[in-house]
Amino acid sequence: AGITHLSRAGYIPKLSFSDHQFCEHCQYGKQVAASHPTSAPRESSPLDLVHSDVCGPMPHQSLGGASYFVSFIDDSTRKVWAYPIRTKDRVFSIFSDWLAMVENQTGRKLKCLRTDNGGEFKSDEFVKFCRERGIRREYTAPYSPEQNGIAERMNRTIQERVVSMLQHSGLSDGFWAEALLTAVHIINMSPSRPLGLKIPQEIWTGRKPNYDKLRIFGCEAYALIPKDDRRKLEPRSRKCVFLGYGPDGEIGYRLWDPEHRQIVRSSDVVFNESTMHKTAERPIEVRRVIFSEVP
Repeated sequence: AGITHLSRAGYIPKLSFSDHQFCEHCQYGKQVAASHPTSAPRESSPLDLVHSDVCGPMPHQSLGGASYFVSFIDDSTRKVWAYPIRTKDRVFSIFSDWLAMVENQTGRKLKCLRTDNGGEFKSDEFVKFCRERGIRREYTAPYSPEQNGIAERMNRTIQERVVSMLQHSGLSDGFWAEALLTAVHIINMSPSRPLGLKIPQEIWTGRKPNYDKLRIFGCEAYALIPKDDRRKLEPRSRKCVFLGYGPDGEIGYRLWDPEHRQIVRSSDVVFNESTMHKTAERPIEVRRVIFSEVP
């Protein structure tokens, strides 16, 4: 373009240039990455296309020893699922369980899965499993994470929310998986721009979501101790920290008991959302107990 301008302005002799002229040496010195559209038309039906990606390793292991998480995003509804995992070789097992769940929920079959070229997505058992079920695979080109942009951006959004939640709550980094599950729950219950501010959970289930049980991550929570587990004149509740709602199928609230260093699941909880847990700590030997049975 510069040479053309000089020629036309009379600074140098007039030269003719062809729009189709190709310079191999310029390619070596100047080639840049091609632009990729940041948005594309959404698929019209659930499970027509699902985006997936693995994030990690995290700087600290979670309570359960996880160092990574794998996410699945439905293109049509933007519903998100995320699962903490210890190692990447757990991805196929998580995927097969997730697939059985969502196909049973919707009565539909997964048509296409879009991922990067990570070995966890290209193992022999993974490829064979998808081929036998007629699931089309789409892999991004090497060094082109933007081609799997929906999953990449969602994982970034999840990480940003996890960091903010941990900072606000005062909980240590070891609680990142608990914050992850709660962040995903909130994302599914929040208006989505790609959906025209509709709610992913509502589109996925066809029912309006219930916001009555939403609580502030990391706030004080008092879990009722069942009558059979306490003596007369002993406290009827135990001060805990609210961690979230747990994965699909788990009813009740998930709490952290800092005194006994235990994960507690209870439906009988009184919250003090004006007070946050601010003592950073490293969880050790976590055990799960249930103080009150869920009806």
